[in-house]
Amino acid sequence: MLSKFVYLLWASAFYLMASNNLVASEDYVIKNVQVDVTGSSALEARIKAMADAQHQAYNTLLEKVLPQHDSSLPSLTNEQLDALVQSIEVQSEKSSDVRYLGTLTIRFNPKAVQQWFAQQDKKVISPSLNKTTVIVPVLVLNEKTLLWEENNPWWQAWNQKTDLDSETLVIPMGDLQDLKNLSSKDALEGNIDAIRKILSRYHADRMMIAIFYEGTSSHLEVQHYTAEGLIDRSPPVEFDVNKYAPATLLPLALAKVIEASKIPLQTSLHPEPKTLHFIITFNNYPEWIELQKHLESLQGVKKITIHNLTLQQAQIALDCSGSETFIETQLKTKGIDIEQEVNGFAPKTLSLRLQESKRL
Repeated sequence: MLSKFVYLLWASAFYLMASNNLVASEDYVIKNVQVDVTGSSALEARIKAMADAQHQAYNTLLEKVLPQHDSSLPSLTNEQLDALVQSIEVQSEKSSDVRYLGTLTIRFNPKAVQQWFAQQDKKVISPSLNKTTVIVPVLVLNEKTLLWEENNPWWQAWNQKTDLDSETLVIPMGDLQDLKNLSSKDALEGNIDAIRKILSRYHADRMMIAIFYEGTSSHLEVQHYTAEGLIDRSPPVEFDVNKYAPATLLPLALAKVIEASKIPLQTSLHPEPKTLHFIITFNNYPEWIELQKHLESLQGVKKITIHNLTLQQAQIALDCSGSETFIETQLKTKGIDIEQEVNGFAPKTLSLRLQESKRL
C-alpha cells in the first residue's frame, strides 16, 4: 500500500513537471529518447529509466550545442542532472511489475545549462539562430559612415548579389522605414532597440552587421546580434591593398561575410576582455563630464577605470569585448578626436571635438 502511495505521489509530481508552461528553446529539447530498464519493482524501474533518459539526453545535448563533444567535461550525478532538466514528456510507455519501456522527450533549462557550461569555460553554439539572417552593410571611409545612402558601394554590392539564399540571408530594402528604424550610428553602436525593429520587420533571428573599413588599411569586421543583444564577433579580416585591386575588395569582403554566416554561432559566456589605454584632454569640467557620458555609452565596453585625473587631463583604461577599431570608430562618430604620437608607444589621446561656440 505504501509503495502504491509513493508511486502515485511520484507520478503526480512527474505530471506537474511535464506540464510546466516554461518552454525550453528547441536547441535544448531532446526527443525520442528510448529506455528499457528493469528493477525490483515497477516504481524502481521507472525511476531508473527516467535517470537513464536524462543521461542519454545530456550526451545528445553536448553534441548539439557544443562545437565539439568535449570528453573533459565531468560526468554529472542524477541530482546534478535533475537541476538542468526543465521537464520530461512521455511520448509512449509500457511497464510490468519489474520493467519499464518508454520513449521520452527531455527539455533542458537553457539558462541552467549555459551556466553549467560557463562554469566549465565552454562555448555554446545555437543551431536555431542560423535560420534567417539580416545583413546590414556599413561602410566606414575615413570618419564618414554610410549605410542606406545610394553612394554606399558596400550596400550596392549586396543589392547586386542575385544568387543569395533568400530563405537564410536577407538584405534590407533600405527604404524610408529602414532609414527610420536603423541608422549607421545605431549599427556601429549596437543600438539594440533599433536592431530589434529590423529583426522584427524582416522576421529574422539574427543580424550580421558587416562593417567594411575602406582606406590604406582596408579590413572587415562582423558583429552578430539577436534580439537579446550582441552574441558573437567574427575574426576581423585584413585586406592587403597592394595585393588586391580596389574593385575586387568589396566582392572579397562579401564572400567573407557569406562564409561567416554559414558558421554555427558561438557565444562565449565569459569573454576575455581586452584593455585599451587612453589619455583624455579637456578644457574644463563640463567637457570632462560630456566625455565621460560618451565613454559610458560605448557598446562593447565593460569597465572604465580612471588611473589619474588632473584639471585638464585624465588617464583611463577601457576593458572591452570589442576590437580597438570598433571602439575607436564609435568614438569618432561621437565627435571625439583620437591622436597617436609618432613613436606609437604612448597611449592615444582623446579630446572632444566641439564647435568654438560650444566651448566654455
